Amino acid sequence: MMNTHVEESTVVSTALTYGVVIFATLLAAFICLYGTESQFDVKRYLAVVAIILPLFICLYSWNPKPVNQQKIKGCDNCPDGCAHNDCILLKMPAPIYMKRIDGVYLSANETFSRIAGMTIEEIIGKTDKDIFPPEIADLFKWQDQQVIEQNKVIEFEETVPLGDKLHTFITIKFPVRDNNGIVTAVAGHCTDISKRKLAMQALKDSEKKYRTTMNSTMTAMFIIQNNKYKYGNKTFFKMLGYSTEEIIDKLSPFDVTAKKQHSIIEKKITALMAGKTITPFEVTILRKDQSHLHGLVTGVMISYDEEPAIVGSLIDITNQKLMEEELKQSEHLDAIGVLAAGIAHDYNNILSAILGNIQLARHILKDSDEVDSILSDAQLAAKKASTLSTQLLTFASGGNPVKESVSMAEIIRENATFLLHGSQNLKSDIDSNLWLTEIDVSQMNQVVQNLIINAQQAMSKEDTIEISCKNAVVSAKQSDETKDPLDHATVGLTLGNYIKIVVKNTGTTIPPEIISKIFEPYFSTKTRGHGLGLATTYSIVKRHGGKISVDSIRDEYTAFTVYIPAISSSSPINCTDLTSEATTST
Repeated sequence: MMNTHVEESTVVSTALTYGVVIFATLLAAFICLYGTESQFDVKRYLAVVAIILPLFICLYSWNPKPVNQQKIKGCDNCPDGCAHNDCILLKMPAPIYMKRIDGVYLSANETFSRIAGMTIEEIIGKTDKDIFPPEIADLFKWQDQQVIEQNKVIEFEETVPLGDKLHTFITIKFPVRDNNGIVTAVAGHCTDISKRKLAMQALKDSEKKYRTTMNSTMTAMFIIQNNKYKYGNKTFFKMLGYSTEEIIDKLSPFDVTAKKQHSIIEKKITALMAGKTITPFEVTILRKDQSHLHGLVTGVMISYDEEPAIVGSLIDITNQKLMEEELKQSEHLDAIGVLAAGIAHDYNNILSAILGNIQLARHILKDSDEVDSILSDAQLAAKKASTLSTQLLTFASGGNPVKESVSMAEIIRENATFLLHGSQNLKSDIDSNLWLTEIDVSQMNQVVQNLIINAQQAMSKEDTIEISCKNAVVSAKQSDETKDPLDHATVGLTLGNYIKIVVKNTGTTIPPEIISKIFEPYFSTKTRGHGLGLATTYSIVKRHGGKISVDSIRDEYTAFTVYIPAISSSSPINCTDLTSEATTST
């Protein structure tokens, strides 16, 4: 039990004061009675009584106990000697105790006794091993030893069983030193933080569920504060191509969006920070690999770490934009095709008349070698014009393909060997067991030739060309872990089996501002050719039920990807690699 010693010095001091007062009072009374020679006077005796009476009243009410030992109101269970400080410690709701350096308890308060399950008298004189389970007693002994050895205040967090529950305490232990600074005891007090720990664990569990939900959604979520990204979910980082360390607290929305959109982004952020609502708006996202995608962004203002911030969502609408662009392009090319077909038919009719008349003139003037030579040149030019007309018809209508079951590997091998013979810059990757395709061989030869020639014309001597041909399945369920966010080549394709052909070259790349025009007839950035190659390729692939797309990364590469439907029931065809053939052919 807490010590309740009476401060004797205070009692002595008070007694001396009262003694002096008593002596002075009696002296005054004596002088009043006998100090002068006079006869008996009633007034004199009344004055003596008036002097002595207050003295007796004061002596009667005097209590020798010091102020700090007066009993506290409402402290009914305290002993009569209870002092203010001792009573406060005794009634403290936090466990308080003190023990010698050998672990023997010297004192404890009522809260500690309730936790220990003993009275205060039972605790004093015992050690931790007499009160707590062995593992808890060993922990307390180790803590005491740390305080004694380091001779300083140390804070510990400990979890101990109380009844049928575990309670967590923050315990502050400190050394008690004598006048020479030597540690003679260890004292401590505890704070039960069990409810706080449960609340923190509940908060962690809630945060974990929230993060799991956020990371499992296909919508990119992010938090912006002071124009810096503070949080992003898994989809957000995958969409942008950055790691967490590369973007959090380092990059702003202006670092990952097209420069021309910065003004509208700034206006949207300003509006959100002012507490206003905004309508979703489109942005062009610049990924780490310099590629880009189209996104739809919206957001609201929140409080994050007790400061205003913006939580936003980013939806990848690249596929939707591509489909819209492809629809526009298809309608545009169809309109051009109708025009081209009409011109080609009229042109063919005119050419037929010209060729017929040239042939007739050569027959009539067959004896004139000079005239025949001139007519022969004219006939050759007219035939070339007829070839151009045929190409226009192929672009316009696909040339009425005559399909047969063949392997694309053979078509690629023959054209690569012919066009790239002796080249050391060819790399190829062709599946050994390709599915068959049902195609017009002549037209597909034209597709492969156009793609290889287009790559050749963009290359220097140091650049390379890569040709791959693989089986591919376009499925509704594609793994989010393996799917490239930029793999939009399958957008708009019917689900099923395909042959995927990729012709990729390093060297001159296609500027983003003209990439949407490269399949238009007579559009070309090269000095050679007439600009019908890719337009014809686009038309042929489309009329075979396939799709062609292009991906160009500045100063790195340009890749054309072609999907051609495969025959689902076909048996795989064993094919050989092209590289050795292309490099050894002469």
